[in-house]
Amino acid sequence: MTEYFYGTRDMARRLDRAINVAVQWDKVLPEADVVLYSGTKPSKGWSLSTWRDFASSRREPLRTDLLTVIEHLENAPPHRD
Repeated sequence: MTEYFYGTRDMARRLDRAINVAVQWDKVLPEADVVLYSGTKPSKGWSLSTWRDFASSRREPLRTDLLTVIEHLENAPPHRD
């Protein structure tokens, strides 16, 4: 089964949050599960399991918002997001 990884900017966009939130998350998330080299700048990504762990450490309403997005991603084909 294919595993998908999601970057901080992608998750911030899905939550309708400002891009500076992604920069803040990048500083507190654990080491990336994957680093992709596409083009000139590497991109980091985290599994949904890592995102779930991160969500559990956040305060409301961010915790619930993240968990809702994670649940959606777990149940929806990637091309439909």
